[in-house]
Amino acid sequence: MGSGEKEPSDLIRSVSRAFRILEEVGAAPEGLHVKQIARRAGLSVATAYHLVRTLRYEGYLIRRDSGRYVLGLEIASRFRDLMMTFGHPPRMHAALSHLSRPEP
Repeated sequence: MGSGEKEPSDLIRSVSRAFRILEEVGAAPEGLHVKQIARRAGLSVATAYHLVRTLRYEGYLIRRDSGRYVLGLEIASRFRDLMMTFGHPPRMHAALSHLSRPEP
């Protein structure tokens, strides 16, 4: 409940739980094992496994060789969508274009 509003009665709990997982994984740059995710998000291990599997399939989480999960590339895509929604500051576009040009 990030906005401080009273919790609506028609929330879909699995969506809230999935977002909680993304928040916990995002706060741990080294990544987390599923049991750690479950504990930090206040979920049963079984629920965490199901949600992590779904988030991995959808590209929102990546499983490292160590078995730890980190945020996936779909998070970057959603950030790009957000930036496009708000628009890029014109000076930033010019600066990035300048920096991306090869040196003569």
